[in-house]
Amino acid sequence: MKKIIPLLFLALFLLSSVATFSQQAKKKFVWISPDSLKTYREHFRKNIPEPKGYISDFEEILSFKEEHQLDSIIQHYRQETESSIYVVTLDTTRVAKVKFDELTQLIASEYAIDSKKVNGILMVVSKGHQKIKIKTSSGLEKTWQNKELSDLMNKVIVPYFKERQYFEGIRDGVIAFTQNRK
Repeated sequence: MKKIIPLLFLALFLLSSVATFSQQAKKKFVWISPDSLKTYREHFRKNIPEPKGYISDFEEILSFKEEHQLDSIIQHYRQETESSIYVVTLDTTRVAKVKFDELTQLIASEYAIDSKKVNGILMVVSKGHQKIKIKTSSGLEKTWQNKELSDLMNKVIVPYFKERQYFEGIRDGVIAFTQNRK
């Protein structure tokens, strides 16, 4: 009897561990049918959420501390220039790779980046699709022309992303924007 009790406790512990692990796995890995995914993406596209501050991390690649650090950099820039920088991350459930640029344009419209009234920059990142797109308002087009944006992405942001250092790439991209205030 004394040998059975420790074995029962061990069995109960193992069963509860497996149950907890499987519950966590279910939360993390959810299978979505292609039709449901298409419907979800269409709903997201038609109902783009308003900005959650300057950082909208829908892909959840940034920690709270990293979001706070980026937000502080952008707030300081906003106070000095009256221009805004928005960072949006999108996971693969929110957009298909072939629709990434189109959704970026819709987000720019929603965030008023494409309006003549707002001076702003929008950086949209998808780790899952390995894509990044930067949009500028018409007021900043002279400061940030396509060549400068391309150079910024290829020389500052992409090298970090290749090393899976997404925060560092986004942070240094945001800092580059704040330092080029022409």
